[in-house]
Amino acid sequence: MKAHAELAQVWPRDGRLRLIGHLHGPRPAPGPAAHPAEGPAGETELVLLVALRGAPQGGQAPGVPGASTAAGGGSAPAARPGPLRYPVTLDGREFDAWLPVADLVPARLADPVTWDLWLAPPESAGGRPRLRVGRVLDDIRNKKSIMVFPGQRVSAGTLTAVVRPYYTIKDNLSVEVRAAEPGAAR
Repeated sequence: MKAHAELAQVWPRDGRLRLIGHLHGPRPAPGPAAHPAEGPAGETELVLLVALRGAPQGGQAPGVPGASTAAGGGSAPAARPGPLRYPVTLDGREFDAWLPVADLVPARLADPVTWDLWLAPPESAGGRPRLRVGRVLDDIRNKKSIMVFPGQRVSAGTLTAVVRPYYTIKDNLSVEVRAAEPGAAR
């Protein structure tokens, strides 16, 4: 089985998305020129990489000019091109990470956008090793229609969006951002 970041818990609430799980398989190594920070017991630190699906490697997806940073805490697309990066707390092979969902909302949103989640060394870019965040060891098939997470409403200026994590058909976790339906209940 392919190495990945196996989720145990997904908590979409209070303006955040919290992910708790463990590393399955070998941990990704930093690139050859990297000098990673060391965690407890000399372990290499990892970051949560949140990348726009369909974006050029290391770049921003066309038509997604920037994101709101109302909740702060991350590197929104308007501030820096490429994937967003968030700290990960590691305890042996266990991980805990969170991100403010407002960081995922673009300045304009005509069509839904999708973000994919990875754990990787802080310097990871392009083809360097990364671990896809997902849940594949539980024998539950068709998670996409069975495990449905609530969406969180985020207002950024005149835009109101709904940010909702979901499992893909390959049991990876992704996050969809779409404009909220006018007049929909909160």
